[in-house]
Amino acid sequence: MALLLVAGLLGGWVAERLRVPDIVVYLVVGILLGPGVAGWIQAPAGSIGSQIVFVAGAALLLYEGAREVRLRELRRVWLSVTLLSTLGLVAGALVVAAVGAWLLHLPFMLALLLAAVISPTDPASIVPVLRHVAVTPKLAQTVVAESALNDATAATLAVVVLGAAAGGSMVWWRGLLTFAASSLGGLAVGAAVAAVAAYAGSGVLGGAVRVVRREHGPILALLTAFGAYLLAERLGASGFMAVFAAGVVHGNSEALRLPPPAQPAAEQDHGFATVIGDLMRMAVFVLLGTQVGFNSLAANVGAAALLTAALVVLARPVTVLLSVLPDRAARWRWPEIGFLIWVRETGVIAAVLAGILAGHGVNGSPLIASTVVLAALVTLLLQGSTTAAVARRLGVGAQIAD
Repeated sequence: MALLLVAGLLGGWVAERLRVPDIVVYLVVGILLGPGVAGWIQAPAGSIGSQIVFVAGAALLLYEGAREVRLRELRRVWLSVTLLSTLGLVAGALVVAAVGAWLLHLPFMLALLLAAVISPTDPASIVPVLRHVAVTPKLAQTVVAESALNDATAATLAVVVLGAAAGGSMVWWRGLLTFAASSLGGLAVGAAVAAVAAYAGSGVLGGAVRVVRREHGPILALLTAFGAYLLAERLGASGFMAVFAAGVVHGNSEALRLPPPAQPAAEQDHGFATVIGDLMRMAVFVLLGTQVGFNSLAANVGAAALLTAALVVLARPVTVLLSVLPDRAARWRWPEIGFLIWVRETGVIAAVLAGILAGHGVNGSPLIASTVVLAALVTLLLQGSTTAAVARRLGVGAQIAD
């Protein structure tokens, strides 16, 4: 952990000097420190330490990403966001899976599993970018909400496909029912856990005294994220979807008429969440880099490049067009649609899922990890660094009144 933190801090400094996304540097630093080069960090994918970092990182980052969603501002585009994160994501994943099965001759279940892993966009990468890019609130909230929700959807899809692959087959309608039940169950559990936490932190639970002290707000937030995940998994639902629901409820307590936390506690909670989020991003990407290495990346670079190209050039347009064209109420303009197609970064959740699958010993996990690394490098460097220029070119920048 000490090496991960030192590597993360130095990587952040290098990224700032080079003006590149810090995730890119974290991956490179991880490869250099891993068994393939220096050998300073030895953390096999199946080790308990690696799995704790990946699962805890997924839960906390999903939770924090979901808290950025603002329900009041999504009323105009709720249909687009829902379709982008569900039907659109599945359609895009099927496009990538078809390319993998047809051109690379991969087993379809492995191709679909890989596609599910790399399909979600990354709120941990997109939110910082949008803080420096002036786009309209409509576009900004759509991108943020999609990236938060489709992480949970993709993680749930990956778990369902992995279970079906372990069973040897998957009947499409049974897999669809399993996916729907797991998702809805996770949403219900997460919302319930967050509601209980809101009352516990407000001091009005059952009319009694405050259950959780104000200064313990960050601890309550951690407990909410981990508790939602663990309870949902225990009940056979999606832990990732539960964490997403808990984050949305926590971030919209006023709109949902839940008691908000006291102001000092809310400020402490926000500062603590920022630190934890940075810590998880460092740990996840440095650790993923140590588990890929140059040899594995070189052996799979051709297939990974083809799948990444399919994701960006084919799957993303399919996802966006299927999702926004039916939404007449949102009144999407073609420049806005073009911006949605371009802005998609592969990041933390894909890295987490790749690490979890490697820990389960899934066949093809080296290809999955290599594809995640290449997709993250390409999308962050190519798309993430040009978001502002694309917004100006398409004329979708925010007006002063906005």
